[in-house]
Amino acid sequence: MCSIKNKNYRYEKKFLIPMMSRDNIVSIFSKIGYGFKEVFTERRVNNIYFDTLNLDYYQQNKDGIGSREKFRVRWYGDLYGEIDPTIEIKTKESSVGTKSFFKIDKMHFNESTTSNIFREDLIANLSGHNLVEKLYYLFPTLLNTYERKYYISNDSRFRITIDFNVKSNNLIISSSKHNYFSKVEKHHILELKYDQEHDLFLQDISNNFPFRVNKFSKYVNGINSLNS
Repeated sequence: MCSIKNKNYRYEKKFLIPMMSRDNIVSIFSKIGYGFKEVFTERRVNNIYFDTLNLDYYQQNKDGIGSREKFRVRWYGDLYGEIDPTIEIKTKESSVGTKSFFKIDKMHFNESTTSNIFREDLIANLSGHNLVEKLYYLFPTLLNTYERKYYISNDSRFRITIDFNVKSNNLIISSSKHNYFSKVEKHHILELKYDQEHDLFLQDISNNFPFRVNKFSKYVNGINSLNS
């Protein structure tokens, strides 16, 4: 297993897009400048988030605590079957953040995989790594899945991702019914990502967006479905 950490802290600005066709969304990029073009191939993103029994990560995010952390297991492609996961630990310091990536061995995940089984398999996968100690007090709390498009500006300073059909299953309520999604977002989610030194140019881009910056967290929204 290898670990890679982003050296630079960056900004991630989020915009909520009302439900509209993808063609209409793509047409917006022709109006905001910086020559944004699509890169990579659209793909499905799947995440299982971990938190403490007291949901400390959730509460810190909800309360806007300046220094906080997020722990998730991410894989791409089909939700079920043999998955090729990566552990991602996001660290937030005030308005900027960075990520550490831990690539682990392939695992199996299907509709009968309970939260406890997934956690046990993950701990076994991490045998001998100091992350096991962290998992002693972390537990699966949320599964989400969505389709993601990727864009980059012509000077490579700004990246945009757009997430479609965001669905979440609160694993606190149900640890095994993964095909029942308790939360389906009513918006597409656009994220604008860039390094700190480019913050002066943010207004040039955001002024041409027909959307406003929002404080939004897929994790917090998914957990909120517990009370909906």
